[in-house]
Amino acid sequence: YLTYSKDPYDLSLTENTVVDNVINFKLEGDVSGAAIGRRGETLDAIQHLTNYVVNKGSDKHLHISVDAESYRSKREESLTHLAEKMAEKAIKYKRSMALEPMNSYERHVIHTALQNYEGVTTSSTGVEPNRRVVVSYVKPEKPDNGNKPGENRPGNGNNKPGNNGNNNNSTPMFPAGLRLPNLISVAYINSD
Repeated sequence: YLTYSKDPYDLSLTENTVVDNVINFKLEGDVSGAAIGRRGETLDAIQHLTNYVVNKGSDKHLHISVDAESYRSKREESLTHLAEKMAEKAIKYKRSMALEPMNSYERHVIHTALQNYEGVTTSSTGVEPNRRVVVSYVKPEKPDNGNKPGENRPGNGNNKPGNNGNNNNSTPMFPAGLRLPNLISVAYINSD
């Protein structure tokens, strides 16, 4: 099938490796850029159709991988770099960043590249062919120092000079970071 479909392009076809039911083919020639297409769409279509023809009516499934000019490895490297760049942006701006629509393999590369990246998570959203990866900022968890409510902590007012953590005055003590709208539901706390 690949031999027949390559005729208009003056391409040569070489079989690189066969490993675990995966056969890798490499297209070479003057117009292999045309065989790749925009963002690998033509190459993906050739690979998809070849897989369909090879596996049609077969009990044993073979996976055919088609590459040209090492496009797949270059694209994977480019996607990994893009993933890290978007993760940095998500952390810098503390926002979610949506990437361009991608096929399932490219989304998988993004998810894998950021799975251990501190401060972000990834998810896919949308419906094919417009499914895309969203890189989301994750607030870092505050370390639990073993402090109990009312103990000396920065920001709760108990660490003022001369206070030594004792709250024997009649000033109310509120948890750190409590905003004004939440004050309505907070009871007056006194250590008496």
